[in-house]
Amino acid sequence: MSRPTTQQRWFSLIMRAIWRARPGAVAILILSACSAQARLPEVDYTKLRITLTRSACFGTCPDYRLVIRGDGLVEFSTQEQAVDGVAHRHRQNSAAAFVRVTGKHFARIDRAQIDALLQQFREGNFFALKGEYRASVTDSPTYVVSIDTGNGAKRVIDYVGREVGMPQAVTDIENAIDATAGSRRWIEGTAEVIPLLQAEGTRFDGPVGAQLMLAAAARGDLDMMARLQHLGVAPDASDPLEIAAAREQPTALSWLLDHGAGKRQSDLRNALRAAIQSDSQGSYDVIRARVDPAAITSDAATVMLRMAAGNGNAAMVAWLLTLHPEVDGYDQATAQKTALFEAASGSCSDDRAKAKCDRAGVVRMLLDAGADPVLTRSDYRQSVLQFVGDANVARMLLKAGADPNYRDDDGEPVIFSIDDEATALALIDAGMKLNAVRPADKMTLRGWARYQKWLHVLALLRRAGL
Repeated sequence: MSRPTTQQRWFSLIMRAIWRARPGAVAILILSACSAQARLPEVDYTKLRITLTRSACFGTCPDYRLVIRGDGLVEFSTQEQAVDGVAHRHRQNSAAAFVRVTGKHFARIDRAQIDALLQQFREGNFFALKGEYRASVTDSPTYVVSIDTGNGAKRVIDYVGREVGMPQAVTDIENAIDATAGSRRWIEGTAEVIPLLQAEGTRFDGPVGAQLMLAAAARGDLDMMARLQHLGVAPDASDPLEIAAAREQPTALSWLLDHGAGKRQSDLRNALRAAIQSDSQGSYDVIRARVDPAAITSDAATVMLRMAAGNGNAAMVAWLLTLHPEVDGYDQATAQKTALFEAASGSCSDDRAKAKCDRAGVVRMLLDAGADPVLTRSDYRQSVLQFVGDANVARMLLKAGADPNYRDDDGEPVIFSIDDEATALALIDAGMKLNAVRPADKMTLRGWARYQKWLHVLALLRRAGL
């Protein structure tokens, strides 16, 4: 018999010492060591099952389940039983599965792909993980990963698990299952799903085909759109037209119009609205060339005017003003304010929008068209100066008659909605009272200026003895 190594002798001495002091601790150490080194049980491919469930959330989370079997069969399904109470509540409040191809569908993968996936489970030490990682948050999806090798099974629940110490390996395994199964083709309705559906005998002249045309239009996938038309999908539905307009896919939009879409002026009008709302200039140009301006009612033009003004799109606003909208129109049901308020209070934040965002120009056009420079005309009376972040726009509104001392329904002076110092100075130059106080918490202008770090305003207040 070989003699014990030095390391083994030291380990034996340490364990004896621990045993004398606390016998129960030895068992805990042994169990911990075993857990830390838990291996993937031997795989029986005839019984192997790997599953991934992703649940609904209070949003647009895809809700589906994947099963990968040892013989390479992949099963994708929606509307399976909810994994837990949280997932059940989310599903009850979710309008859809947010999956393009719903139901139960199948595909096949090869042994090499299964083995690569099993290796991820080994490297992630999956069988040593806790059974549940659940953060104390709401509104998020529940993910469940499980594996049954035929000689041992393990399930891990991930509810925003990374926030409570869940290893990155779990997320990596979840993503690897998706990638191996090819779940994207069902979730997003990509072209790769078509042959699978054909093999299942799916008819494309129904809801499935309509969803796939919608998905292809959103991506601007002309090849897929043409293929779907060949399979019997009529391209004249209104939904693909609207989504292509909203996603700024002018080429797809033109293809749809050339193949029968947009025969009804109402469809063109809805697509135009989608393009304006998403500030999709290319889509807007395509639709505007086809729509009959006489088919756009004053009410529809009013809604679109607010959208275009909110985006600071001067070209769209200029055209919409020719359609005789109600310049001061607002929608109490959707809490939309007047076009002037939307233009004045917004910002050109992302780089893509900045190139075509001209808020000052839009404000000037609306004032010239007779927009009220005082109130938003909303159910909650606010000044058009509320939330303005551009001093030039503020000066324009003040010159037109906006009140620098306006108070809303709660008695709050408009200055307390401003966070730009140059705009604040414009209000002060126009006669704003320096002794303004916010009723809710008695904050003075000095307190607000200190909070906003307005050095010039603070200096001005010192000189005024305030």
